[in-house]
This record gives sequence, structure tokens and C-alpha cells, in this order.
Amino acid sequence: LNNTPTPQIEKNLKNLAETILQPLREKLGKPIVINSGYRSPAVNAAVGGSATSAHRFGHAVDLIVPSYAGGDVKKLCQYIVKFLKDNNIAFDQVIYEFDAWVHIGIKSGNNKQRGQVITINRKGTFNGIV
Repeated sequence: LNNTPTPQIEKNLKNLAETILQPLREKLGKPIVINSGYRSPAVNAAVGGSATSAHRFGHAVDLIVPSYAGGDVKKLCQYIVKFLKDNNIAFDQVIYEFDAWVHIGIKSGNNKQRGQVITINRKGTFNGIV
């Protein structure tokens, strides 16, 4: 499946990297592993992503940091939320997903960043990190 980003999506990815990912990596001092970044509509559909997924626009990544807290994704998610808030970095969503990765999403332009912190697991969707 073709997963080549358009020039606008490349710009969105660069913005995400510069505003969140690189500052986070520098603060952590550890490598970040991105499991999912940009997903073309075809790739997004193939992996069962939402039709409105921020991944489709280069506005989201799913990541882990295996060398942080022994790979504890919940602790990583808590750290990321605190880092973003402490540094006044606007974000749309941070999602602690299935105890397996952290989703970080932003919006561009005049779209308001919601600052949502959510947990999604087999039991459902919950506000906060649970």
C-alpha cells in the first residue's frame, strides 16, 4: 500500500517532531520508538484506524520508550503528560492505549487543542490515565 505523505503532511510531521517529539526525546535522554506515524487512508483502513484518525494527517504518533522505567508504558504516559503540561506544550490528545503504547496527537491551524488525556483498554475508554 502506498504510504507516501503529501508535502502538507510532511510539514505536519515536521511540526509534530519539532514541537513535541524532539523536546521530549531531549528531556528523556533516551531513544523514542515510533510504532505508528503517518498512515495513508489505505494503510489506516488496513490497520483498522478511525476514519478521522490524526495519523492520516501527520498529526499523531504511537510510541514507546523501552529504556524508560523498564518499559512501563503507564509511567511513560504519566511522564509525557506532565512534561507537556509543565512546558506549556499544547496537545490534542495523549492516549494510554492497551498498556502497550502512548498515542500523542496534535491539531494544526485554528483547530483548538483539546488537551485530552485518555486511557483505552479492553474495558473501554476512560478519562485520565487509569
